[in-house]
Amino acid sequence: MGSIADRLGRKRAFSITLMIFALFSVLGAFSPTYSIFLLFRFLAGFGLGGCIPVDYAIVGEFSPRAVRGKVLTALDLFWPIGATFAGLSAWALLNVEHNWRVMLGIMVLPALLTFWVRRGIPESPIYLAKVGREAEAREIIDRLVVETGATPSPTRSSRRSSRRRSTASSPRRASCAPSGASCR
Repeated sequence: MGSIADRLGRKRAFSITLMIFALFSVLGAFSPTYSIFLLFRFLAGFGLGGCIPVDYAIVGEFSPRAVRGKVLTALDLFWPIGATFAGLSAWALLNVEHNWRVMLGIMVLPALLTFWVRRGIPESPIYLAKVGREAEAREIIDRLVVETGATPSPTRSSRRSSRRRSTASSPRRASCAPSGASCR
């Protein structure tokens, strides 16, 4: 999925995979036979399997380095919460006719909610920079700095160039030791 997200963009790849999951889950709920049901569940698995790595990439890219591990761990905590809700939903639907169809319909709701929430998340600045859209990447970063109140840190290249300027302007000694050995 990484190479597809690198070509299409993280945001578009996430949206496409999430829609694949939702579409084939809904189609699975209306399957006329068990074979068709299995085919739709298999295809829905491709959508979910594609969604997960892209989701972690997006969350990791937008999380500040200082709390990135905590944020990604919190993201992992949603799996047991979701599994608990799935079990409770299944238990609540035990006496409902065609309960597996209702369960598949219920499974689509969080996916659609996630898709709706994700509309406001911008494309990954890393992706934009990789495809030569640096101005858009900078615009997103600047907007996020303003919205979050973060203190912008200098880029690696500006830190390197400022280091070069400071060492170039400072006087250098030819040697550090009486033997004439270099300071470096």
